[in-house]
Amino acid sequence: MGTDHIQLLRLDPRGLKHVHPQARRSIFWEVAAADEALIRDSALEKEAWIVHAATTLGVCGFNLITPAETLGTILFCPPALAGGVSRLPSGPVPRRAMLLSSLFRTPHLGTAPVLIDAALMHLSRRGIETVQAFGWRASGREELDWVPERIGLMSEEELRAAGFEVVREHPVVPRLEIRLPPDTSVLAAAAMDTLSAELRC
Repeated sequence: MGTDHIQLLRLDPRGLKHVHPQARRSIFWEVAAADEALIRDSALEKEAWIVHAATTLGVCGFNLITPAETLGTILFCPPALAGGVSRLPSGPVPRRAMLLSSLFRTPHLGTAPVLIDAALMHLSRRGIETVQAFGWRASGREELDWVPERIGLMSEEELRAAGFEVVREHPVVPRLEIRLPPDTSVLAAAAMDTLSAELRC
């Protein structure tokens, strides 16, 4: 399968059908811990959040798809729309920054570089100057209170690879930041080629 069969789609209300299955079920970032127990249908809550965020921003993320499946979904929003940040020990995210909140992907595929780069390039074109994200640290994974894949928590390693740097230290979940615009367009092209090669295997 070549890269012409891999599509990167903006996430707006029309793109709901392409959201990664795990992203549909997780409301970790969207809802404060105190309110999560009140949610009866997490998928419906997530859909409503995406519609609201996309209406507010125009685009609130990206889906990476093939004709057969969604390989990954990345989401971003202003901190005010991410009530779940209150659970993170290295928060809060300042109002001046956009939050790259979560990335859900098919295991063992190199979708992260493609999706992170797409989000950063989009936000840069919108005039956003600062983007922050939380990343789990390899040395502290066993101490995490959550399974990263279930909540879309990115790793510190993949965020650093995209140009992020730590702005708030924490032994398990540091907070990272990147100033835009980044110089990653060449990396994105390489990432798409690598992803295409993996899909052919």
